[in-house]
Amino acid sequence: MDEVERPDDAEAGVCSGDRRGRVANTAGREGRGGDRFLAAWELARSAGEDALAVDAAHMLGIVEQSERAREWNERAMNLARSSTDPAARRWVASIASNMAWARHEAGACEDALELFSLALAGRERQDEAGGTRIARWCVARCLRSLDRTEEALAEQQALAAELEAIGETDAYVAEEIAECLSALGRV
Repeated sequence: MDEVERPDDAEAGVCSGDRRGRVANTAGREGRGGDRFLAAWELARSAGEDALAVDAAHMLGIVEQSERAREWNERAMNLARSSTDPAARRWVASIASNMAWARHEAGACEDALELFSLALAGRERQDEAGGTRIARWCVARCLRSLDRTEEALAEQQALAAELEAIGETDAYVAEEIAECLSALGRV
């Protein structure tokens, strides 16, 4: 692959590094592709390719450990939010969701709720019905963690009703409804 890329083609170089990093990450190789994502980040930043840089930083936020992951997620978020490139700005919802899950897993559920809400707002702006439903599920799941179970249940039931109206179901929604009902002593 390296032989067919022109050295002056930054986009191709970034995409190649990103693809190779994703393969290494998926395969569980040592370093999980971090070196490839870092090279893609540096090349994209130097070429002014914000969307590609955000993608690389987002992947570094996935493959790095704890504090380093948080730093890369924040870098990705800062660039996505400040960029004039619409493709870079579209990353805000995904990065916010990743950051929210990390905060949720760390027990910082108030912080997580703020980030899940940011992700939801981003999905709503993108007008993606499926992505918006997932983001709503995440907000409701976090509400349950905050012992705001009635609110969580209402949102999960609303999601179930919307899905039923379009002939779909979602096992995660059903599971959360059951968890909420159990927490409320209604099972």
